[in-house]
Amino acid sequence: MTSKEFIESGLLELYVLGTLSAPEKAEVERMCAEHPEVKAELEAVEHAMELMDQELGIAPPVPVKQKLFDALPESTLVGKGKQIHLQPASETKNNWMMAASVTFALLSFGTALFFFQRYSSVSGEYEALVAQNSMMAQELNQVKNSLDQNEQMLALATDESTKRIQLNATKEGSNLQLFVYWNTTSEEVYLDLGNLGTPGDQQDYQLWAIVEGKPVDMGVIDFANPDSLVKMKNIKGAVAFAITLEPKGGLESPTLENMVVLGQITT
Repeated sequence: MTSKEFIESGLLELYVLGTLSAPEKAEVERMCAEHPEVKAELEAVEHAMELMDQELGIAPPVPVKQKLFDALPESTLVGKGKQIHLQPASETKNNWMMAASVTFALLSFGTALFFFQRYSSVSGEYEALVAQNSMMAQELNQVKNSLDQNEQMLALATDESTKRIQLNATKEGSNLQLFVYWNTTSEEVYLDLGNLGTPGDQQDYQLWAIVEGKPVDMGVIDFANPDSLVKMKNIKGAVAFAITLEPKGGLESPTLENMVVLGQITT
């Protein structure tokens, strides 16, 4: 039997799959030792079979392995000379083409799975990068808002029409201290929360302006950005500002016994 016929017999594939008997394995090894082209073909088959295991970490599925075995021609070992009787060359070639098709399909599956895994990995990295960029954009926006607030505060502080009113605690032992920035020209009012803590879930702090001896609602205090100036309602003709602790949503009239800070406007 020529080396070409031996290569087309499919025994090399069965050798790699480990399904040959000991005599048949010996025959393959003998042919490899005597014919370099047979040895080269065996190495090529081994490389193809190992691609999924070594590169992709996927072992050939058992059903595919069995299909490959079933597709190859039967071989029998007879006599002391260990001669291998093969089917006619045309049928052997057809069987070999079928076995090669199965092997190709197996490698194609492994390659597709490899690129799918690579795609999944890259997709995950892309999503993480998008999330990171989104977080950085939020942080940048916070910094921008903080700068805007600082510029706003500086403009208020340097405006000759702005009055800075200090609000002090009304109860002994309390160290509460806040500041109201009131522009008498634009009538805008901003509140610096100072060390005022957040109220309970069912309560709100409410700012009041005293105008002509009567309290005027300036709105409940929003603690969404406690480190920034809080814009309150505009007011005209105020002589003092006060803060009371009221039920959630505030009241139309202040609860005087719940007043926490008060500040008079000096001329």
